[in-house]
Amino acid sequence: MSRNPHRAPDRMQDMLEAIGNARSDLGEIGKTEFMVDGKAQRAVIESLIIIGEATNKIHIYINTRHARLAHCFVSCIRSKHNSTHEF
Repeated sequence: MSRNPHRAPDRMQDMLEAIGNARSDLGEIGKTEFMVDGKAQRAVIESLIIIGEATNKIHIYINTRHARLAHCFVSCIRSKHNSTHEF
């Protein structure tokens, strides 16, 4: 994830990689296992942080070129802030 921070396609690729990493880190564990596995929770939170930061960087690009998608990215930003800054 060392691409140009100002290119929206690169940020979107970062988001896809983070989703893939979270899926890989979780494997086949279920919700009950996840809720007691701090390591798995931290791995998912790390991926959410990456997704949120990438979303912050591409929001202006999306807002100016694809206004219909802008509300989705605002929602992602809010979710990231809620999940990573609540404590």
